[in-house]
Amino acid sequence: MDRKKEEKIKFAEEILKDIQDYFPAGYENVECEIQEKEKDNGMIKTGIVFFHSGKKPGSWVCVDDFFEEADTEKRTVTEIKETVSKIALESMENMERTKFELKNFESIEPFLSVKLVNTKANREMLSIMPHRKVEDLSLIFILRFQGTEKNVYGDMPVTYGLAQHWGKSREELYVTAMKNAMRKDAPLLEDTLEVLAEATGQGTGRHNYLYETHPVKETEIISFMLTNESRTYGAAAILYPGVREKIDRIFSEGFYIIPTSVHEVLIASKGCGKSSRELGELVREMNLSGDMERDEYLSDRIYSYDRKKKIICQVMDSVKKEKEAAR
Repeated sequence: MDRKKEEKIKFAEEILKDIQDYFPAGYENVECEIQEKEKDNGMIKTGIVFFHSGKKPGSWVCVDDFFEEADTEKRTVTEIKETVSKIALESMENMERTKFELKNFESIEPFLSVKLVNTKANREMLSIMPHRKVEDLSLIFILRFQGTEKNVYGDMPVTYGLAQHWGKSREELYVTAMKNAMRKDAPLLEDTLEVLAEATGQGTGRHNYLYETHPVKETEIISFMLTNESRTYGAAAILYPGVREKIDRIFSEGFYIIPTSVHEVLIASKGCGKSSRELGELVREMNLSGDMERDEYLSDRIYSYDRKKKIICQVMDSVKKEKEAAR
Protein backbone atom coordinates (compact mmCIF):
# COMPACT_ATOMS: atom_id res chain seq x y z
CA MET A 1 0.00 0.00 0.00
CA ASP A 2 1.46 3.39 -0.99
CA ARG A 3 1.97 6.02 1.69
CA LYS A 4 -0.71 8.44 0.46
CA LYS A 5 -3.33 5.69 0.33
CA GLU A 6 -2.42 4.53 3.82
CA GLU A 7 -2.71 8.08 5.16
CA LYS A 8 -6.17 8.49 3.61
CA ILE A 9 -7.41 5.25 5.18
CA LYS A 10 -6.07 6.34 8.59
CA PHE A 11 -7.82 9.67 8.12
CA ALA A 12 -11.11 7.89 7.27
CA GLU A 13 -10.69 5.78 10.42
CA GLU A 14 -10.27 8.99 12.43
CA ILE A 15 -13.49 10.37 10.91
CA LEU A 16 -15.31 7.15 11.86
CA LYS A 17 -14.46 7.54 15.54
CA ASP A 18 -17.65 8.60 17.40
CA ILE A 19 -19.22 9.74 14.09
CA GLN A 20 -22.56 8.38 15.36
CA ASP A 21 -22.59 11.22 17.92
CA TYR A 22 -23.01 13.70 15.07
CA PHE A 23 -26.30 12.19 13.86
CA PRO A 24 -29.74 13.23 15.21
CA ALA A 25 -32.22 11.05 17.08
CA GLY A 26 -33.23 8.01 15.06
CA TYR A 27 -29.82 7.70 13.45
CA GLU A 28 -27.71 6.86 16.52
CA ASN A 29 -27.18 3.31 15.27
CA VAL A 30 -26.10 4.21 11.75
CA GLU A 31 -23.57 1.69 10.43
CA CYS A 32 -20.38 2.86 8.75
CA GLU A 33 -17.46 1.28 6.93
CA ILE A 34 -14.52 2.44 4.83
CA GLN A 35 -14.89 1.60 1.17
CA GLU A 36 -12.70 2.44 -1.82
CA LYS A 37 -14.22 3.04 -5.23
CA GLU A 38 -12.76 3.14 -8.70
CA LYS A 39 -13.81 6.39 -10.31
CA ASP A 40 -13.30 7.71 -13.84
CA ASN A 41 -9.99 7.15 -15.63
CA GLY A 42 -9.10 4.33 -13.22
CA MET A 43 -8.63 6.61 -10.19
CA ILE A 44 -9.22 4.99 -6.77
CA LYS A 45 -10.88 7.17 -4.13
CA THR A 46 -11.39 6.51 -0.44
CA GLY A 47 -14.76 7.02 1.19
CA ILE A 48 -17.11 6.02 3.98
CA VAL A 49 -20.38 4.23 3.29
CA PHE A 50 -23.26 4.81 5.72
CA PHE A 51 -26.16 2.38 6.24
CA HIS A 52 -29.24 3.38 8.22
CA SER A 53 -30.66 0.33 10.01
CA GLY A 54 -28.96 -1.91 7.47
CA LYS A 55 -30.86 -0.36 4.56
CA LYS A 56 -29.14 -0.57 1.19
CA PRO A 57 -27.89 0.94 -1.01
CA GLY A 58 -25.79 2.88 1.46
CA SER A 59 -24.62 6.48 1.18
CA TRP A 60 -20.97 6.72 0.09
CA VAL A 61 -19.14 9.93 1.01
CA CYS A 62 -15.70 10.55 -0.53
CA VAL A 63 -13.13 11.74 2.02
CA ASP A 64 -10.28 12.61 -0.37
CA ASP A 65 -11.14 16.32 -0.51
CA PHE A 66 -11.59 16.45 3.25
CA PHE A 67 -8.20 14.79 3.68
CA GLU A 68 -6.57 17.64 1.77
CA GLU A 69 -8.46 20.22 3.85
CA ALA A 70 -7.31 18.62 7.08
CA ASP A 71 -3.76 18.31 5.78
CA THR A 72 -3.64 22.04 4.97
CA GLU A 73 -5.51 22.91 8.21
CA LYS A 74 -8.41 24.54 6.34
CA ARG A 75 -10.82 22.60 8.55
CA THR A 76 -10.52 20.75 11.83
CA VAL A 77 -11.39 17.06 12.13
CA THR A 78 -14.45 18.04 14.20
CA GLU A 79 -15.67 20.38 11.45
CA ILE A 80 -15.11 17.67 8.86
CA LYS A 81 -17.05 15.12 10.91
CA GLU A 82 -19.96 17.58 11.11
CA THR A 83 -19.91 18.05 7.32
CA VAL A 84 -19.54 14.34 6.50
CA SER A 85 -22.41 13.40 8.82
CA LYS A 86 -24.57 16.14 7.27
CA ILE A 87 -23.93 14.85 3.74
CA ALA A 88 -24.60 11.25 4.77
CA LEU A 89 -27.78 12.18 6.66
CA GLU A 90 -29.19 14.16 3.75
CA SER A 91 -28.44 11.30 1.39
CA MET A 92 -30.10 8.68 3.59
CA GLU A 93 -33.14 10.88 4.23
CA ASN A 94 -33.54 11.58 0.53
CA MET A 95 -33.45 7.87 -0.28
CA GLU A 96 -36.14 7.18 2.29
CA ARG A 97 -38.24 10.18 1.27
CA THR A 98 -38.29 9.23 -2.40
CA LYS A 99 -38.69 5.51 -1.60
CA PHE A 100 -35.73 4.84 -3.85
CA GLU A 101 -35.83 1.41 -5.44
CA LEU A 102 -32.94 0.71 -7.77
CA LYS A 103 -34.78 -1.89 -9.83
CA ASN A 104 -37.94 0.20 -10.23
CA PHE A 105 -37.36 2.46 -13.25
CA GLU A 106 -40.30 4.76 -12.47
CA SER A 107 -38.82 5.59 -9.04
CA ILE A 108 -35.33 6.37 -10.30
CA GLU A 109 -36.23 7.93 -13.66
CA PRO A 110 -36.01 11.53 -12.29
CA PHE A 111 -32.38 10.90 -11.25
CA LEU A 112 -31.20 9.72 -14.68
CA SER A 113 -28.64 12.05 -16.27
CA VAL A 114 -25.54 12.08 -18.51
CA LYS A 115 -21.79 12.40 -18.21
CA LEU A 116 -19.02 12.70 -20.81
CA VAL A 117 -15.85 10.63 -20.31
CA ASN A 118 -12.71 9.66 -22.22
CA THR A 119 -13.26 6.35 -24.02
CA LYS A 120 -9.72 4.95 -23.90
CA ALA A 121 -9.14 5.83 -20.24
CA ASN A 122 -12.42 4.15 -19.25
CA ARG A 123 -12.61 1.21 -21.65
CA GLU A 124 -12.97 -1.37 -18.85
CA MET A 125 -15.83 0.57 -17.22
CA LEU A 126 -17.51 1.15 -20.59
CA SER A 127 -17.51 -2.59 -21.33
CA ILE A 128 -20.36 -3.04 -18.82
CA MET A 129 -22.23 0.20 -19.51
CA PRO A 130 -24.53 1.37 -22.32
CA HIS A 131 -22.97 4.47 -23.88
CA ARG A 132 -22.76 6.62 -26.99
CA LYS A 133 -19.39 7.20 -28.64
CA VAL A 134 -18.55 10.70 -29.84
CA GLU A 135 -15.11 10.66 -31.49
CA ASP A 136 -12.66 9.61 -28.71
CA LEU A 137 -15.23 10.37 -26.00
CA SER A 138 -18.26 8.48 -24.66
CA LEU A 139 -21.52 9.72 -23.23
CA ILE A 140 -22.59 7.53 -20.30
CA PHE A 141 -25.78 7.40 -18.25
CA ILE A 142 -25.71 7.96 -14.51
CA LEU A 143 -28.07 8.37 -11.58
CA ARG A 144 -27.39 11.70 -9.84
CA PHE A 145 -28.54 12.42 -6.30
CA GLN A 146 -28.33 16.11 -5.49
CA GLY A 147 -27.85 17.73 -2.10
CA THR A 148 -26.94 21.08 -0.60
CA GLU A 149 -23.40 20.20 0.44
CA LYS A 150 -20.80 20.02 -2.37
CA ASN A 151 -23.70 20.23 -4.84
CA VAL A 152 -23.89 16.53 -5.74
CA TYR A 153 -23.39 13.97 -2.99
CA GLY A 154 -23.58 10.83 -5.07
CA ASP A 155 -23.83 9.35 -8.52
CA MET A 156 -24.13 5.82 -9.82
CA PRO A 157 -23.32 4.58 -13.34
CA VAL A 158 -26.04 2.73 -15.24
CA THR A 159 -24.88 -0.76 -16.25
CA TYR A 160 -26.15 -3.10 -18.95
CA GLY A 161 -27.61 -5.23 -16.15
CA LEU A 162 -29.72 -2.37 -14.81
CA ALA A 163 -30.84 -1.29 -18.28
CA GLN A 164 -31.85 -4.87 -19.07
CA HIS A 165 -33.80 -5.16 -15.81
CA TRP A 166 -35.63 -1.93 -16.60
CA GLY A 167 -36.29 -3.13 -20.14
CA LYS A 168 -34.78 0.08 -21.54
CA SER A 169 -32.69 0.39 -24.68
CA ARG A 170 -29.71 2.72 -24.98
CA GLU A 171 -31.79 5.16 -27.03
CA GLU A 172 -34.60 5.20 -24.47
CA LEU A 173 -32.08 5.93 -21.71
CA TYR A 174 -30.58 8.68 -23.87
CA VAL A 175 -33.92 10.43 -24.46
CA THR A 176 -34.88 10.37 -20.78
CA ALA A 177 -31.42 11.35 -19.50
CA MET A 178 -31.13 14.29 -21.92
CA LYS A 179 -34.61 15.51 -21.09
CA ASN A 180 -33.73 15.48 -17.38
CA ALA A 181 -30.38 17.20 -17.97
CA MET A 182 -31.93 20.00 -20.03
CA ARG A 183 -34.69 20.55 -17.49
CA LYS A 184 -32.79 20.15 -14.20
CA ASP A 185 -29.25 21.21 -15.16
CA ALA A 186 -29.56 23.70 -17.99
CA PRO A 187 -26.52 24.60 -20.15
CA LEU A 188 -24.59 27.83 -19.53
CA LEU A 189 -22.27 29.62 -21.94
CA GLU A 190 -20.40 32.20 -19.89
CA ASP A 191 -17.69 34.78 -20.40
CA THR A 192 -14.63 33.43 -18.56
CA LEU A 193 -13.67 36.96 -17.48
CA GLU A 194 -17.10 37.40 -15.87
CA VAL A 195 -16.72 34.04 -14.11
CA LEU A 196 -13.29 35.05 -12.80
CA ALA A 197 -14.53 38.48 -11.69
CA GLU A 198 -17.42 36.95 -9.75
CA ALA A 199 -15.09 34.41 -8.11
CA THR A 200 -12.89 37.28 -6.85
CA GLY A 201 -15.87 39.34 -5.66
CA GLN A 202 -15.49 41.97 -8.37
CA GLY A 203 -18.19 40.86 -10.77
CA THR A 204 -21.63 42.29 -11.36
CA GLY A 205 -23.20 39.01 -12.44
CA ARG A 206 -22.98 36.47 -15.21
CA HIS A 207 -24.72 36.33 -18.56
CA ASN A 208 -25.77 33.19 -20.43
CA TYR A 209 -24.63 33.83 -24.00
CA LEU A 210 -26.55 30.84 -25.37
CA TYR A 211 -29.53 33.13 -25.72
CA GLU A 212 -27.74 35.79 -27.75
CA THR A 213 -29.48 36.45 -31.06
CA HIS A 214 -26.52 38.20 -32.71
CA PRO A 215 -22.87 37.17 -33.16
CA VAL A 216 -20.60 38.05 -30.23
CA LYS A 217 -17.51 40.19 -30.66
CA GLU A 218 -14.68 37.82 -31.54
CA THR A 219 -11.41 38.48 -29.73
CA GLU A 220 -7.95 36.95 -29.74
CA ILE A 221 -8.53 35.24 -26.39
CA ILE A 222 -10.44 32.11 -25.48
CA SER A 223 -13.22 33.89 -23.66
CA PHE A 224 -16.16 31.50 -23.20
CA MET A 225 -16.85 28.49 -20.99
CA LEU A 226 -19.66 25.98 -21.47
CA THR A 227 -20.97 24.09 -18.45
CA ASN A 228 -24.30 23.42 -16.70
CA GLU A 229 -26.08 25.10 -13.80
CA SER A 230 -24.63 22.75 -11.17
CA ARG A 231 -21.17 23.03 -12.78
CA THR A 232 -20.85 19.29 -12.29
CA TYR A 233 -20.22 17.05 -15.32
CA GLY A 234 -20.96 20.14 -17.40
CA ALA A 235 -18.80 19.08 -20.36
CA ALA A 236 -21.74 16.91 -21.45
CA ALA A 237 -23.66 20.13 -22.15
CA ILE A 238 -21.90 20.31 -25.54
CA LEU A 239 -24.04 17.29 -26.52
CA TYR A 240 -27.34 18.69 -25.21
CA PRO A 241 -29.89 19.01 -28.04
CA GLY A 242 -29.68 22.40 -29.74
CA VAL A 243 -26.66 23.68 -27.79
CA ARG A 244 -24.10 23.36 -30.61
CA GLU A 245 -26.45 25.14 -33.00
CA LYS A 246 -26.90 28.01 -30.52
CA ILE A 247 -23.14 28.38 -30.08
CA ASP A 248 -22.57 28.25 -33.83
CA ARG A 249 -25.09 31.04 -34.33
CA ILE A 250 -23.03 33.48 -32.30
CA PHE A 251 -19.60 32.60 -33.73
CA SER A 252 -19.68 33.64 -37.39
CA GLU A 253 -16.33 31.96 -38.21
CA GLY A 254 -17.20 28.71 -36.41
CA PHE A 255 -15.76 27.46 -33.13
CA TYR A 256 -13.39 25.04 -31.45
CA ILE A 257 -14.17 22.99 -28.33
CA ILE A 258 -11.37 22.74 -25.75
CA PRO A 259 -12.03 19.94 -23.19
CA THR A 260 -10.63 21.31 -19.92
CA SER A 261 -12.35 18.72 -17.66
CA VAL A 262 -15.47 16.57 -17.31
CA HIS A 263 -17.11 19.62 -15.70
CA GLU A 264 -16.70 22.18 -18.49
CA VAL A 265 -15.26 22.92 -21.91
CA LEU A 266 -13.86 26.16 -23.29
CA ILE A 267 -15.24 27.56 -26.53
CA ALA A 268 -12.89 29.41 -28.87
CA SER A 269 -13.81 31.21 -32.05
CA LYS A 270 -11.95 29.96 -35.10
CA GLY A 271 -11.01 33.62 -35.47
CA CYS A 272 -9.31 33.75 -32.06
CA GLY A 273 -5.87 34.02 -33.63
CA LYS A 274 -4.59 30.62 -32.42
CA SER A 275 -4.14 27.55 -34.59
CA SER A 276 -5.68 24.20 -33.67
CA ARG A 277 -2.14 22.87 -33.07
CA GLU A 278 -1.50 25.68 -30.55
CA LEU A 279 -4.83 24.98 -28.85
CA GLY A 280 -3.93 21.29 -28.63
CA GLU A 281 -0.66 22.19 -26.87
CA LEU A 282 -2.61 24.47 -24.55
CA VAL A 283 -5.04 21.79 -23.41
CA ARG A 284 -2.21 19.31 -22.85
CA GLU A 285 -0.37 21.87 -20.73
CA MET A 286 -3.51 22.38 -18.64
CA ASN A 287 -4.00 18.63 -18.22
CA LEU A 288 -0.42 18.18 -17.02
CA SER A 289 -0.37 21.24 -14.75
CA GLY A 290 -1.45 19.28 -11.66
CA ASP A 291 -4.46 21.56 -11.06
CA MET A 292 -6.93 18.82 -11.96
CA GLU A 293 -7.69 15.45 -10.37
CA ARG A 294 -7.08 12.47 -12.66
CA ASP A 295 -10.76 11.46 -12.59
CA GLU A 296 -11.70 14.90 -13.99
CA TYR A 297 -9.53 14.49 -17.11
CA LEU A 298 -11.48 14.44 -20.39
CA SER A 299 -9.18 14.67 -23.42
CA ASP A 300 -5.89 16.01 -24.83
CA ARG A 301 -7.51 16.87 -28.16
CA ILE A 302 -9.42 19.75 -29.71
CA TYR A 303 -12.79 19.43 -31.46
CA SER A 304 -14.59 21.41 -34.11
CA TYR A 305 -18.27 21.72 -34.98
CA ASP A 306 -19.19 20.70 -38.53
CA ARG A 307 -22.01 23.04 -39.55
CA LYS A 308 -23.20 20.94 -42.46
CA LYS A 309 -23.28 17.57 -40.70
CA LYS A 310 -24.09 19.14 -37.29
CA ILE A 311 -21.58 16.90 -35.53
CA ILE A 312 -18.45 17.28 -33.40
CA CYS A 313 -15.17 16.20 -35.03
CA GLN A 314 -11.63 15.82 -33.74
CA VAL A 315 -9.23 18.36 -35.20
CA MET A 316 -6.37 16.07 -36.18
CA ASP A 317 -3.82 18.90 -36.27
CA SER A 318 -4.37 19.27 -32.52
CA VAL A 319 -3.38 15.66 -31.78
CA LYS A 320 0.10 15.17 -30.37
CA LYS A 321 2.05 13.20 -32.93
CA GLU A 322 4.12 11.20 -30.48
CA LYS A 323 2.58 9.29 -27.60
CA GLU A 324 -0.13 11.42 -26.03
CA ALA A 325 0.00 12.53 -22.40
CA ALA A 326 0.14 9.40 -20.21
CA ARG A 327 -2.87 8.79 -18.03
